[in-house]
Amino acid sequence: MRTIGITGGIGAGKSTVSTYIEGKGYRIIDADKIAREITEKGSDVLIKLALEFGEDILDEYGNLNRKRLADIAFSDINKHKKLNEIMHARIMEIIFQKQSAFKKAGEKTIFLDVPLLIEAGLDEICDSIWVICAPEWLKIDRIKNRDNSNEDDIKKRIVLQMTDENRLSSSNKTIRIDNDGDMEGLCQKIDELLDK
Repeated sequence: MRTIGITGGIGAGKSTVSTYIEGKGYRIIDADKIAREITEKGSDVLIKLALEFGEDILDEYGNLNRKRLADIAFSDINKHKKLNEIMHARIMEIIFQKQSAFKKAGEKTIFLDVPLLIEAGLDEICDSIWVICAPEWLKIDRIKNRDNSNEDDIKKRIVLQMTDENRLSSSNKTIRIDNDGDMEGLCQKIDELLDK
């Protein structure tokens, strides 16, 4: 079974690429989706997060307020590391379970959509890594429109992430996909890679 990693910085367009690929019938393991599932109300991970970052990361119903958690975790590199420590072990465990299940089911190719794919060492299990790239101004614009976040907060998050150049130079398995144009152009690039 071939495993292709999809990664890139916040606002680069990983989810757009994954959604398109999924629409083509491929199986996707989405780390962000797993992160949402493991932080549902009452979960062990959510309890650990509340103990570490304070009860004010929960809304009035006991659900995770993701924006509040992000504001705290991305304000300081040590808090960001702590967030990753709490989340990553469980996410990785589920990724490996899903990958194994797809292999047993006879899938020929699967995709891992993981923002911190390289940082987490998941590049080791990938046959190739698609790095979705976009200029910083465009990433900022997309996140502002998507999350209604302010520019300073977005820049703080970008600074804590690996740069596109570092992602691309981290392995000889990386393929650069520029997502700085229209959807039609992006889909054409993806189709060409899928055909290969």
